[in-house]
Amino acid sequence: MQKTVGRYTLGIVLVALGVALALEVCGVTPAFRAEFVKWWPLAIVLLGVEYLLVSRDPEVKVRISGGAVFLTVLVLATAWFYHAGSTWSDLFHLGGFGDFIAGSHTYTVEVPINEAFGTGVTGLSVRAAGDVVVTGEGTGSVTGTATVRVRARTAEQAKRYAEEMKLVPRYSGKTLYLEISRPGSVPAAIGMYPSFVLTVPSDSDLEIRTVSGDIEVDGVCGSLVLDSVSGDVRVDESPVRVSVNMVSGDFEGVLGNDMDELFVKNVSGDVKIEVPAGTGGSVEAKTVSGSITDSKGTLNITKASGRRQASGPLGTGSTAIEVEAVSGDVSFR
Repeated sequence: MQKTVGRYTLGIVLVALGVALALEVCGVTPAFRAEFVKWWPLAIVLLGVEYLLVSRDPEVKVRISGGAVFLTVLVLATAWFYHAGSTWSDLFHLGGFGDFIAGSHTYTVEVPINEAFGTGVTGLSVRAAGDVVVTGEGTGSVTGTATVRVRARTAEQAKRYAEEMKLVPRYSGKTLYLEISRPGSVPAAIGMYPSFVLTVPSDSDLEIRTVSGDIEVDGVCGSLVLDSVSGDVRVDESPVRVSVNMVSGDFEGVLGNDMDELFVKNVSGDVKIEVPAGTGGSVEAKTVSGSITDSKGTLNITKASGRRQASGPLGTGSTAIEVEAVSGDVSFR
């Protein structure tokens, strides 16, 4: 008996993408699509589970469906480049094919931001599909600019849809949420890529999520939660707590005297942590494919089962430092 592996995985991926797109069309935040892209490695897990279940019967001859696997990769890759602001032509240099998928015309508008923190509000949450630069300065309000790039099939469409984009601030609990709203008149297939340059109260707590772009935070001494699918992240020594999740890009951070926790998880990219005099803490770090270096020479660096790990004290501070990398180097300097 022969059974084919791969078709169920393709079906699950298509259903998941369809649900994500349906939620967006119904007016739900586009972050659902970003989450779909971010969790693409689960398709590999699904394929492995499907293979194990089918191969349990010793009388069954397992055949992997090349067509199903190819279509699964095609769907995931198309979703990735669509939401990251790239096209197939950027990757394969196929000329007009990428323009056929996503459209070749763009138009950019700037939306001014001047939003006062309400009573009891201490946090800011930003959703983007481009760069986010945040500077902590003063108190009381969030100011800056949202730059929205819209991609469409024609220049007229790109301009018209871009001019309809609006900033929609909303409050929930102690947090101010900033998002660029996609009006109902703008089709879901139109690419929308907002980026932000913001000045916020220096004691703010920040939550920043971007699909494609760099994140840079300076002078913010609250807690940071940063999530990037594709782009670099840089953080200075000001925050009390830092939690970073990245899929592709490099991280650079500086330990501070008042920093209690630093957590960095990076799938593909390097992690570089600067340890100034008078700072440091306890380290737990690991990387599957990469090296770990410590210019201070105080960490216990080992290698087991192809994975490098490091633990121990670093410097003189009390920061709890945890780093998880899959493909990339980890350095403390």
